[in-house]
Amino acid sequence: MSCVRKSLHVFGLMLICMLFLGNTTALADKIPWPTDVTNTYKGGFSLYAGHNGMDINAKSGSVLYAPFDGTAVFRQRYRSIGDKNVLVSYGNYVEITSRDGKYKIDICHMSAFEDVDFVAKNLMNAVDYWPNHDSTISVASWKNTDHDDVCGRNDDIHEGDILGYSGGTGRSTGPHLHVTLHVNGSLVDPYSYFDSTISARDHARRVTIQGADKTIYVGDVDGFAATSTRDGETIYWESSDPSIVEVDSNGAYKGVAVGTAVISAYLKDDDGNKIAGSVDSHTITVEKRVTTSKKNTTIKLSKKKATLYEGKTLLLKATVNNKVGKITWSSSKRSVAIVSSKGLVKAKKAGTTIITAKCNGKKATCKITVNDYKSIYRKALEKKTFSYKEGKTRGTITAEYFLVFNIDQKGVPELIVCPYQFPNGHSGYIYTIKDGKLKYCGTYSHKGYQSFMYVKKYKSVYYSWWTNGIGGAGAQLLKLNSSGKLKPYKFFYECQENMYSSKRLYYSGKSSIKNSVLVSKKKYAKLTKKYLGKVKAYKYVKNTEDERKKALK
Repeated sequence: MSCVRKSLHVFGLMLICMLFLGNTTALADKIPWPTDVTNTYKGGFSLYAGHNGMDINAKSGSVLYAPFDGTAVFRQRYRSIGDKNVLVSYGNYVEITSRDGKYKIDICHMSAFEDVDFVAKNLMNAVDYWPNHDSTISVASWKNTDHDDVCGRNDDIHEGDILGYSGGTGRSTGPHLHVTLHVNGSLVDPYSYFDSTISARDHARRVTIQGADKTIYVGDVDGFAATSTRDGETIYWESSDPSIVEVDSNGAYKGVAVGTAVISAYLKDDDGNKIAGSVDSHTITVEKRVTTSKKNTTIKLSKKKATLYEGKTLLLKATVNNKVGKITWSSSKRSVAIVSSKGLVKAKKAGTTIITAKCNGKKATCKITVNDYKSIYRKALEKKTFSYKEGKTRGTITAEYFLVFNIDQKGVPELIVCPYQFPNGHSGYIYTIKDGKLKYCGTYSHKGYQSFMYVKKYKSVYYSWWTNGIGGAGAQLLKLNSSGKLKPYKFFYECQENMYSSKRLYYSGKSSIKNSVLVSKKKYAKLTKKYLGKVKAYKYVKNTEDERKKALK
């Protein structure tokens, strides 16, 4: 009989492992640690011992970061005992689901949430779980039913966002964080999926180098460009062996001696230390150039043809199989475009020219076509009729007013046209140029304004409206994406709770109430001041010949 019991016991343990443990194989790209301090593993996963996650040592008040992009739901688990509301079990916790739905994490025992307004007043008076923390609570009273209330929600969190702070709320003997993880719906050991060596705060800050490993010759100069996941961050550069390859603070490098070196770009934390998870690098191999005679010279250019708009530049690179002679550059029509001694082409006016690079009697050419965006805009305004497509809706408008304005602050400025202007508002339609043709970007409307409203800091169009009956007033910022389409960036809306209530609700999000969260009046005022506090008006002009000449001369 004892053998039978032992066999059933072993079988039960095996079944638990099959159902819950999942694949504990090391992941190629693990989830970053959710706290500031890494390598703070405390307690392990053991379903047999009734512990369904891992524990992280974290002092009360330590910052908790989102370990990946997705949705966060902020919750409180409590029991009502007499006139008291007592945090139990997970206490304050956040449930995080990855964008693709693969991962779901609960991080528990938090002391507070970041930017969440508690929606239920009775949750504000919760006390610690254990009866010995409050002598007025009897142990017998703990048979009451648990409640699990949602306090807030954010459908658009990003890796590294601050979610809240660690603590010891709920069933906890001291400050720490309890972490559970479901992968594709199955409960697993979190420690196998987390990287305890890199904080989510720093993992979210990464550098990407545009380019690839390369072979150059001694004396050659080239360079990398790099971008970071957050705008405005300083990118640092280093060479693993400066005696072979030197690199400057802008990513330009030079072959010094024969050999191999690794060029790396990285970010620094607030203390000036390199963030290990931010590094991107490429290998540069330096070889000695084999000199050949002038007769065997070959030369190639990085482009055979290119299109530019007036005032824009293009750097052509010439590759020569030897450095016996000097490379010279010329333009067949300097009135159309000129070229510097380094191969930098600058467009001057509409037309076509041939850029030629010569070395040792050999040459390579590039055909440059210069387009005049002003003439394209001018012709379109003269016709007055503009077509557009929003989703499945197609239509045309008559441009009575217009404005030439560089919304994304780069490249060709956009053309904004209006079919009308009323004292209480107007609609605008935005166009740009792609492949020499007019391209529709999107539309917006301004309630209560007759000018184009713009926020320079965020390179965004200001879009406003109101809702009758509930005293609703909304504002939104729209940005041009990399494809030239006008897309939502920030959304703000306030209104009465209903037609018969004086209570006002405040929403903040990206594109609509559906993906927004309720915020306090104070928080709403802070956000609108930050994003909408510096809206500037730019006047449209009447679509007449004189105004077209002034704007597009």
